[in-house]
Amino acid sequence: MMHLSYSISRMEPSGLNKAGRAHRMKINHRLGFLIVVMFWMICQSAGATVLRENQREDQPLPLWDDVEVFRDSTGTLSIEKIASAGGEIKFIPPDVRHLQENSNDVFWIRFSLQGELNSSSEWAIQAFPSWLDDVRLYSQEANGEFSVNQMGDRFPFKAQVNRISVLAFPVTVESSPKTYYLRVKTHGPTILDLKAWKRSGLEKKEISRLLIFSAFAGAVGIMALMNLVFWGWVRKLIYPIYSLFLLVTLLGIASLQGYAVSFLFLNHPIWADRFNDVVVCMLISTGAIFTCHVFEYRRHSVWAAGLMYSVAIFFIAMIPLLIWGSPGNIIHSMIYLEIIVAIFNTMFVAWIIFFESHTNTFLPFSPFLA
Repeated sequence: MMHLSYSISRMEPSGLNKAGRAHRMKINHRLGFLIVVMFWMICQSAGATVLRENQREDQPLPLWDDVEVFRDSTGTLSIEKIASAGGEIKFIPPDVRHLQENSNDVFWIRFSLQGELNSSSEWAIQAFPSWLDDVRLYSQEANGEFSVNQMGDRFPFKAQVNRISVLAFPVTVESSPKTYYLRVKTHGPTILDLKAWKRSGLEKKEISRLLIFSAFAGAVGIMALMNLVFWGWVRKLIYPIYSLFLLVTLLGIASLQGYAVSFLFLNHPIWADRFNDVVVCMLISTGAIFTCHVFEYRRHSVWAAGLMYSVAIFFIAMIPLLIWGSPGNIIHSMIYLEIIVAIFNTMFVAWIIFFESHTNTFLPFSPFLA
């Protein structure tokens, strides 16, 4: 009995040492895991946007609030010079007014992306709007060289890496942060925006957009044909004008949605770029004439009707200049004139409806007040 007690007492320290070592190993593993997580979180706080695996496919992640912008007024700086961020190169938070005032310059947009821990996933970075002229995405590879993908109206559609109507650059996002540089050059005032899509979600969205646009195009075609039939019966000028307005509106939507590049001008990017401006001028001209006839401007005011026809003639006259290749300053002036005309039409139509007691024209044509 004494021998058994002595054996047990001699084994107890050894058992306790083993338990203590196991406990310490468990603590060390937990501390190591915590250190790795803390280091990963520190990397995240350095400005990289984290793209998570549970992000919904149908909901893109906005990136514009996490980017920095540099304006290259000369348009000659290389990616190596920009990436060095030395001397006169200073990235600042994005400012919409700053972009609008200098929209004809080259803008460099810097942002960083990273995925979740121990993950690698396929994403797409969408630049909005779709009618930008020259958009290039640079990223630095492991060997120090910069790779570039280029899209926009100045490049053939067949040469683009993503053959869809929107400007979307494919990227592979890993757990380590990676910095990207987006170079944007366009003409005329525009508002830039960036979004990150799961690549599969963007492809599904593109199919959905194409189906919706196809249905819309079919409906517009039927409405235009019906108005031509009505014109053959009653011989009123409003019907062919309405048909023309519908068809030009369809062309405008197709162009601004990016389908002009992907469907009409596959190998002629310059014509696709100018086609956007031409269609906008056609839309303003036909819209002015259509509004003038729908609300019978001539019956209420001869000078108002004359003003609308003058606006239509002016924008039609701008088309040859745009085809030839106009500077961006003309685009600015045309947009300001379009805004003035829209304000005038809204006020004049409101005067016709509420002060001339022509409320019967309000309901069927209220959509055109916008």
